[in-house]
Order: sequence, then structure tokens, then C-alpha cells
Amino acid sequence: MNEFRKRIKMRVILGGLFCALLMIPNVVLNFLVERSDFTGFVMGFFVASEAIVIVLMAKYIATLRSEEELKKLYIKETDERGVTIRTQAGRTGLCIVFGTLIIAVLISGYFSKTVFFTLLGVSLFTSLVMILTKLYYNMKV
Repeated sequence: MNEFRKRIKMRVILGGLFCALLMIPNVVLNFLVERSDFTGFVMGFFVASEAIVIVLMAKYIATLRSEEELKKLYIKETDERGVTIRTQAGRTGLCIVFGTLIIAVLISGYFSKTVFFTLLGVSLFTSLVMILTKLYYNMKV
């Protein structure tokens, strides 16, 4: 359980670091970049991301204070059924997104070369990530 406690503490530390790093682009966008609708969207995205991380950090800190809550979280995260469901959902979701990207690449070629090449790049990156993760997990197991 001490190893799991260390992992939770590391999540809290990394969450704090993440929030601190997200403040940098917000300050830059707020003071050094001319305001636009897109700037507001980006700043909102960063603030929402920080809010989510802060909520998770609060949850983890509360969990660290209670041995019973720590055990519940450990069981939830290591439950074999839950792990299998997350793995299958991730694999299926990635295949659906990849198939949709390929269709979007084919359709976008008729309308805009910029969109076509952007989607093609995203598709190639996605396939590269799929291949690299497959190779990694094949070597690991």
C-alpha cells in the first residue's frame, strides 16, 4: 500500500506542476497577445484544464488522509474487470476515431488541400502512435 501511496503523492505533485505550467501561457495570452475570440477560447481551455486537475488533486489529497479511502481507490484502480473494460473501450474507440479520420481525409481532399493535409498528418501520427504502443507492449509482455 505504501507504493500506491507514493504513486498518489506523485500524482498530486505532477498536478501542481501541470497547473503551474499552464499559468505561463495564460499570462502570455492575457498580457502579451492581442485579444481575439480564439485567444479567449484557448485561455478558457487552459482554465478548465486547471480546474479539472485541481479537483483531482483535492480528491487525491483527501484520499491520502484516509487509509480506508486509499484502499477503496486502490481496489478501484486495480480491479481486473475495470482494467479490461478500459482497455477494450480504448482500443475500440481508437479504431473508430482512426477509421473516421481516414474517411474525413478522403472527403476533405475534394474541398480543401489544407484540411486534407492536416487530417492526413493527424492520421499518420495516429497510426504511428498505434504502431509504437503495440511494439512497446509486445516487448513489455
